[in-house]
Amino acid sequence: MKIALVGDRSFKTLLKKNLNKLNCEFIFLDELTFNILMEKSFDILIVINYFKNIPGNIIEYFKGGVFAIYIILDVETVYY
Repeated sequence: MKIALVGDRSFKTLLKKNLNKLNCEFIFLDELTFNILMEKSFDILIVINYFKNIPGNIIEYFKGGVFAIYIILDVETVYY
């Protein structure tokens, strides 16, 4: 199973430590390389602390069967 983590590195490190028990392969992305999601193959996307608006093409990609988890720490700055 491949898991993509997007967001603050400190939270990604914490999550990776806890999720390593699942024997998963992690794809680490940040806001600057968010568009690379279109080229990667993964089963689960976890977005942590993503402050910028999420591009519409990314939302459409999620509808294609990718399981996405959003952990929003600052709701006022996130737009859908």
